[in-house]
Amino acid sequence: MLREHLALADRKQLFQWASGDRVRESLIKRLDGVEKQMTYTKSMAERRFEEERHYLSGQLTRLDRKITKYSRPKYANAWIPPNEAQVWLRDPRERLAAQRARFWRQYDRVATYDRYDRYDFAADMLWWDVMTDGRLDGNFIPEVYEYRQAHPGYTYVRPPEPQYSYYQGMDVS
Repeated sequence: MLREHLALADRKQLFQWASGDRVRESLIKRLDGVEKQMTYTKSMAERRFEEERHYLSGQLTRLDRKITKYSRPKYANAWIPPNEAQVWLRDPRERLAAQRARFWRQYDRVATYDRYDRYDFAADMLWWDVMTDGRLDGNFIPEVYEYRQAHPGYTYVRPPEPQYSYYQGMDVS
């Protein structure tokens, strides 16, 4: 029942009600941040999968066209230079591995984010920018895209470190 209530509750309003209670403020930020992380990582994974599927289906279509072309009687005795054939048959795994490595670095940055105290409900900011320090393009995420369309001159500026943290003075290892 509490979970359902919190899922529908306005986080900014909850944060205002908890003002002054550092523990509650920290928990509200954490709840909101973790939900955003789940949304963002899901969107990132879906986008990566779609990009790979699109790339591989394009490569397959291109090869299929070449096969169809060189299967015609007109090209029965055509000679294809080996270097050209190697380009056509290049293994896509090397390129995909490099792209996946970059994806995992970005994904890990969002998935392992744990500095929820850096978010400020009073400021007009995106969790995406807080988690990525404004360095990653998140326009493939509807929330980020809509925010940036509504705020065309927006640039993320890292807020100063919070004066307090729920974890201050605690060993959380």
